[in-house]
Amino acid sequence: MNFYLEARGWPADFILDHDGKVGALQRIGCPMDTLPQRKGEPYLWQAFILDLHDGGLCISVIDRPDCSALLQAIAAVRSLLSAGSR
Repeated sequence: MNFYLEARGWPADFILDHDGKVGALQRIGCPMDTLPQRKGEPYLWQAFILDLHDGGLCISVIDRPDCSALLQAIAAVRSLLSAGSR
């Protein structure tokens, strides 16, 4: 919540609905098979996407209180690497 409250003043638009997230990533040329998947479909429900209007996107995820920041970062990288190897 703190992230959202701070970021809402940034010159960026939050993309919160799932179809909007997938569409935004497609617009910048992101291959759908590199995204986290669930049952063969892109799964971005836990991600916040910010459109900074600079041609790219910023993707953030919610911290898990049961997991250290390092382990969360490792899990995110592994997810991206395994998605890219499909």
